[in-house]
Amino acid sequence: MVPLRAARVSDLHPGDWVTIRCSCGHQTFLPPYLLLEGLRVSPQDRVTDIAGRLPCRGCDGSGDAVVSIKWLGAQRRQMPVS
Repeated sequence: MVPLRAARVSDLHPGDWVTIRCSCGHQTFLPPYLLLEGLRVSPQDRVTDIAGRLPCRGCDGSGDAVVSIKWLGAQRRQMPVS
């Protein structure tokens, strides 16, 4: 796992989720494929920079949000396969 401040979109794998929480309380979860294909974010972009580009669906504001990553894919990759 990569620290949040250094994480880039290319570091995300299937099963990982980017969580964006606006100051109004609205929260959204984005899978990696949606960032790359739907929102057309570059793989070299930092994950923390995504919030400034996306308007909130709750208040139409942008830039005042907290970004986090749920590294669910990393847990699955480390589990042994039976």
